[in-house]
Amino acid sequence: MAKRYSKPDQRLLHMLEADAITRRMDTLTRRGERMLDLPCGYGRFTAHALRRGLQVSVADINPDMLELVQQRLGPLDSHCCRSDCLPFPDNTFDTALCVRLLQHLHEREVRVATLRELARVTRRGIIATIYDRTRLHRVLHGKRNLKRLHRYSPESLHDELEAAGLSLVKARRILPGVHAQQVLMLRPAA
Repeated sequence: MAKRYSKPDQRLLHMLEADAITRRMDTLTRRGERMLDLPCGYGRFTAHALRRGLQVSVADINPDMLELVQQRLGPLDSHCCRSDCLPFPDNTFDTALCVRLLQHLHEREVRVATLRELARVTRRGIIATIYDRTRLHRVLHGKRNLKRLHRYSPESLHDELEAAGLSLVKARRILPGVHAQQVLMLRPAA
């Protein structure tokens, strides 16, 4: 586990987030299918996908992360790229995973382009995380966090998903009433 999860509250959130995401992966994926992990980071969820028998491609804008994930997990199909212009043909993957990225994209156009690209390269579904606007999170973390992370309102989430050609299947809060992170299951709109 990375240093960032060293405090008790961070370990709890990591555990809850990992549980929610791996449950969604277990529901959405089948052995042998192709999955994109974007951004892969150090491979927190790549490892679970590989254990499930998925064919995983990893992508990240940071080449150091791609090197790190391969040091941890062995050779992988890896791509250094931006999230808003993915180097894959349409429908390359059965599913995609997009954890802890959207809240760091401050411009709506980049978030929508990222979601649109994920929809384009994915046939069946996407697991993504977002931060929403909760009053308690604002009180606990103050204004320092508000400028650093993009937070969705229900209206802005709906608007961006619609603009990207996606629909929301399911949303689950990591720690309801306390933490602002949600795990979403998305699918290309019919």
